[in-house]
Amino acid sequence: MLQRRLGIEKERTISIGDSAGDIGMFQESELSICFNPWDEKPVAVAKMTIRSRNLLDVLDAIKKQIME
Repeated sequence: MLQRRLGIEKERTISIGDSAGDIGMFQESELSICFNPWDEKPVAVAKMTIRSRNLLDVLDAIKKQIME
């Protein structure tokens, strides 16, 4: 996993995905964002779900989380 190879802690990791194949990545991230999911499986695991046509909504969500 890239995270381990680069020595980046889970607490400093954000993941963005859209399918059940991303669940493992979500589990290894402090902030996991499901963006326009293909089905509901990753939604149950992600900390946040964004359903939008605008990818900038993901950036806004990340900014809000970082500022908290």
